[in-house]
Amino acid sequence: RVACRALNAYDGLSVEQWVLRAGLPPVGRFDTLTSSLYEKTQKPFLMLFADTSHKDLPTWLRLLYDANKVYNDRASGPDGGDGTRLLFVYIDGKRFLHRMTSLGLAADPDRLPALCFNFMT
Repeated sequence: RVACRALNAYDGLSVEQWVLRAGLPPVGRFDTLTSSLYEKTQKPFLMLFADTSHKDLPTWLRLLYDANKVYNDRASGPDGGDGTRLLFVYIDGKRFLHRMTSLGLAADPDRLPALCFNFMT
């Protein structure tokens, strides 16, 4: 499927912002390689801290994916513009346990999975 838009449909977004928003997956992995990309979008994100080897990880990611579809599809305008209000990411809760406390979560691997909002970008 090909989506065509007038060039002025992206007024207000730099090319960098457009590429970032169009290129990031609906639910992406937040790690040392991708964190700067997500932060450059200047959008808040819902973070799932999880044990990435847990057997239920696909179920949790599906929940995030479904939430993304409902939440962000409602934000899309009739002109087909970018309706992304919130990004959904997951992070290796064991590897990045130290980041949990700065987000108001208990840094305890036994309490995974854990959700938080990060809006300080």
